[in-house]
Amino acid sequence: MDDQQVRASRQALMEDPSGFAMAGDLLVARPLLLGATVLGTAFYVVSLPFSLPGGNADQAAETLIGIPARATFKRCLGCTVSDE
Repeated sequence: MDDQQVRASRQALMEDPSGFAMAGDLLVARPLLLGATVLGTAFYVVSLPFSLPGGNADQAAETLIGIPARATFKRCLGCTVSDE
């Protein structure tokens, strides 16, 4: 499968999730992802004394907060692949 076919199949996954996928996402995945976002925020605050002097506070924020937050709030309901 070439790169264009992979993108097309990912787009197809995003455009037409099943009702079962939407329900599972709403009832299971989103609450877990929200918890990961909250927990990541707490870990980020705890890591600041180490990441600020190391110069990687932005990277820590992206990894601990940004990725789970986008998966929680920006990904379409029932989609398995993010459009980013």
